[in-house]
Amino acid sequence: MRGYHAGMCSSEKVTTCGGDSPEPVSIRKSLFFNPDSIAYYTSIAAREDDPRALFIAGMAAHLSYADPDYPDSIAVLSLDEADHYLLRAAELGNPDAIKYIRCCDYHGTWSHFVPDNCK
Repeated sequence: MRGYHAGMCSSEKVTTCGGDSPEPVSIRKSLFFNPDSIAYYTSIAAREDDPRALFIAGMAAHLSYADPDYPDSIAVLSLDEADHYLLRAAELGNPDAIKYIRCCDYHGTWSHFVPDNCK
């Protein structure tokens, strides 16, 4: 959600959000707030190099740490693992991972390297 909130333009942020500001990532609550879905995608991400599964597993961890309403019953990765998953998803061309990393980097909330396809 950090990338989502950082990418949102409000009347207070008019000076910091311009035409070159990256778009926020759209997420589906039905996917990210479902423990079975997150367990399924995290399992696939751990076994395979599936860009979508890597993004979902990584993003779920970011949501859990950023959203106080995220259910504690959903097991997620650590933030370090999540960032690794998001980086790998971006390297494999996942558009949502690219968008999320680009948005976080733009707003100074990404503390890792930025893959070339996210610049």
